[in-house]
Amino acid sequence: MSYQGQTGYLATITSTEENSFISTNIASASNIWIGATDDLVEGAWKWDTSGGSPRSGQTILDGNKFRNLHP
Repeated sequence: MSYQGQTGYLATITSTEENSFISTNIASASNIWIGATDDLVEGAWKWDTSGGSPRSGQTILDGNKFRNLHP
């Protein structure tokens, strides 16, 4: 994956601990990019790298509300 010539990877949150760490350390950020997508089915979120679903009940940064943000 690349953006404006810079290569990298989007975060895939795999545990409650990772989610808590990320949530705590980016609390003041306005836009956060993680590797979840609902491109195939609107509202059916999958991790882009593994195709797996985010864990049931997992709060992903915005009160369990995923938002579509694209560059």
